[in-house]
Amino acid sequence: MVLYQPTSLGFDDEHQATGPCGGDYALTARNNETEWPLGGYPIIDYSTHPKTLCTYRIALLSDLTSWVDLIPPLNQGGIARFCLPSVPGYIPWVSQQVVLQIAQSAPDGINYQCAAIKFVPGDALPLDKKECYNSSGVTAAVAVGFTSTMPWGSVVTPSNTAISSGGMGSLSPSATATVSKINDGTTLTQSSAPTATSKAVSGAIMAVNGYLDVGVWMVLAVSLGIGAWLV
Repeated sequence: MVLYQPTSLGFDDEHQATGPCGGDYALTARNNETEWPLGGYPIIDYSTHPKTLCTYRIALLSDLTSWVDLIPPLNQGGIARFCLPSVPGYIPWVSQQVVLQIAQSAPDGINYQCAAIKFVPGDALPLDKKECYNSSGVTAAVAVGFTSTMPWGSVVTPSNTAISSGGMGSLSPSATATVSKINDGTTLTQSSAPTATSKAVSGAIMAVNGYLDVGVWMVLAVSLGIGAWLV
């Protein structure tokens, strides 16, 4: 696996299976830190296995033993480029030093990639279709019922406290997203969301449905993280 965006801490093919980040990288060196707007930021990677189980997790730099799922785990198919166009930031950790970890579990083991990120107030980063696209044959679906067994820290359950952030509105933990089958053109819908839910969420849903409508977006993306970050 190769992480293109956000900027990877580094790529070491020989040590990709070494957690938590696929190599011996200085996590405290933040010279390549990516500012991640709370409204959304893309995750772009290249999978080197035909079938993988992918987890997208974050941890505070000060505590790399406790991880939070940024979006639900995905079953991903295809040796190809894969883009999630606008993954919302995690409001409780705004302005803090965070490590993003992507772990791809394949038959021959787990590959890790990490990025130094900081969640900042702001709208979603505009979509760059020259960079954010999915190669032909790419598929993805939520890994329903999956219980994380990845090493390098336990997955923690965030607090169910509604948090207000400047420009983002008051976000309720009751907001959820629902989705059925991915590759049949089914649209992604938001359910039980409060009226104060941020514009970034509704905009992200529209973006995903737009890709589905034109037959380009064949993977589940972006708003699946609503249940994890609206807390």
